Order: sequence, then C-alpha cells, then structure tokens
Amino acid sequence: MKFADGKKVVIVQTVLSHYRLPFFDRLREWLACRNTTLELLHGLDDPAELGRGDSVTTEWARVIETWPFRVGREEFIVQAIGPHLRGADLVIVPQENRLLHNYWLPFWSRLHGASFAFWGHGRNFQQRDGRTEHLRRLLIRLADWWFAYTELSAEAVRAAGYPDRRITVVNNAIDTENLIAHCRSITPEELIEARKRYGIRDSEKELGIFISSLYPGKRIDFVLEAASKIREKNPQFGLLIAGDGPCREMVRTFCEKNPWARWLGICRDREKALCLRLSDAMLLPYSVGLSILDAFCAGLPLIAVENANHGPEIAYLTHEENGLFTQASIEAYSGAVVDLLQDKAKQAVLRKNASSCADFYSLESMVERFGQGILQAMSQSKKWNW
Repeated sequence: MKFADGKKVVIVQTVLSHYRLPFFDRLREWLACRNTTLELLHGLDDPAELGRGDSVTTEWARVIETWPFRVGREEFIVQAIGPHLRGADLVIVPQENRLLHNYWLPFWSRLHGASFAFWGHGRNFQQRDGRTEHLRRLLIRLADWWFAYTELSAEAVRAAGYPDRRITVVNNAIDTENLIAHCRSITPEELIEARKRYGIRDSEKELGIFISSLYPGKRIDFVLEAASKIREKNPQFGLLIAGDGPCREMVRTFCEKNPWARWLGICRDREKALCLRLSDAMLLPYSVGLSILDAFCAGLPLIAVENANHGPEIAYLTHEENGLFTQASIEAYSGAVVDLLQDKAKQAVLRKNASSCADFYSLESMVERFGQGILQAMSQSKKWNW
C-alpha cells in the first residue's frame, strides 16, 4: 500500500536490530511528509546475529520468511521479498554477497520500472577475502543508487568504478539524544558518588575507559596489556571496562589481579553516561564502530590503532583533532595515552572537538541525508552503471 499518487520505497533487512528501529521510525515519518510510503521487510533469524539478542519487531513492518543455508564454507540467505515489491518505486537492500535477492533484484527492477539501491560498507573492512571482495565489487555497479555508511564507504564504492553523483553518504548513526542529555546533566555530586560506588581511589586521578562488547575481535588482550603499561608509567591511572561477551573471564581475572582496573558489566542509560563522564579517554584500539559515538557524546578523545579492522565509522576519527591514531604496538599505544593524559591543554581541545562531533553525527542528520538520497534516487533515470 502507498499514498495515492505518491511513491513507495521498500527497505529489506535480514533482521531488525533494536538500535536501528528509531532510524526507521523517523525515516518513515520523514518520507510520509513528502507523500512517500516506507515499507520495511525483515526476517527474524540471521545466523550471523544469533546470540546477540538485539533483534526486535514493530507493528508497522512486515516480517518475512527467511531461510539460511550453506554451500561448503559459504553461507547464503533466501528471503521471501518478491510478493511485497509490487508497486515499489525504489528497493533498498544491504550490500551482502550472501543475500541471494541481490543477484536478481537489479534485473527485476528493470523489468518493473523501479530503481534498485545498495546500502552498505562498500567493502568488508574487517576481513580480507579476495574472492568475496571481487564479487562484491562486481555487484556494486549493478545498483541505480548507493547509500554509503560513511565517506570511507563511499571511497570504496568509487574505487569500484561507481559514479559519485549516485552516492549518498548517510553518516551511519544511532539515537544518541538520551545519552547526550544524560552526559550533559550529570552533576559533580553524582560523579563523586559514582567514584565511591565503583571503588575508585582518590589517587586514581586519570581514568581510561573501554566500552564495547568483549569479544576477540576487539583485542581485549591488547587493551589489558596496554593498560598495564600505562599504569607502570603513570601510577595515577585507572581503567574502567564496560561491556560483556566471550572474553569476560579474561577481564574478570585481570581486574581481580589489578585493583586499579574495574569491570562494570553492561552499562546503559545514566549508568553508561556516568562511566563515560568519569573517564578522561576512551581506549578502543581495534574494531572501532558505532562505539565512537559514545565517546563523542561524553566529549572523550578516542585512541585507536591505525588500520586495525575498524568499521567504516572510523572515518569519524581525525588524528590530533577529536582523538588519536597510533602504531600497532603496546609501547606506541600506551605512550600516546600517557602523553595525552599529561597534556591537559591538548585534552581540552580534543574533548571540545569530540563533543561537537556528537551533534554532527546524529540520527536526525542521518535521516535527513538518507531521505534526500531516496528522493534523488527515485528521480533518476534507470540506467545500467557498468
């Protein structure tokens, strides 16, 4: 169903993640104000998402049948999207080789006079499989339009030969309004009480925080070893670790042996804001993704390792402006953190710029960019982009 004399946009997702729902809600409202209907199709099960427990449903979206299967080492997914595409002016799908509809939708769109768009990273930033990346590059050029996560994603799409005029950089974001509000409203008294509750000693005047899922790709071992080296160089340093995951025992054992380090588990809402506000820098050397927005919300500089399996959101980090990049060694990383914690003037500049980024990389901005891209995509003639 669509508005009379209006347009219809269909977006397909393997599952609907809880952090993405506010975006779709607001995009739906944005498009409705422009006589355009958004229809969201999503499955309930995705092998790649099992165990995360973050998938949701919403009454206005359509749940579709989803069948995963394997051929050797390769995983594929079939989704029953065909019956729901009737009358669509634009179909937007994730850029994933495993989704079989990505291979026939470009041809379907030509037969039915619709436009077809990819939404994705542009390349796999966290793996280096030459065969799958070659296939990904071939598929890139079949789309009428491209919604790139970040400017880094757009660069990858351009490198595959796709025209820049058909790319929308959406600046991937999540709803950070509540976290920003919490961070900016916390009182000095709350911070003092939180320090007592977490057992932070008066001698620990400078705190680093790691806040993310505790899984191997985050190189928790690197974080803990670097923290130990920082502590050796700066006895006033303390570490907060917020999150949970498969590496929890490694973290628990480390904190038991090192009382200046504390594992807080998963922190949400105001508790999350308190952890961030207590801290002076975010230590996230590997696999930086949307967690960078947590740092911006609290005005924290983020210290990351160069070329370290980051997501496309690493494009938001500018060296010596809102954070730091270091070489991939414990010595280089710990040294950069120690120097930053000692340089209060530099800290102040980085914190100010990081805080400004929280307003720039907002969900409202993403909705506006994505919505404008949709209108442009539907206004373009449908030509092959080989």
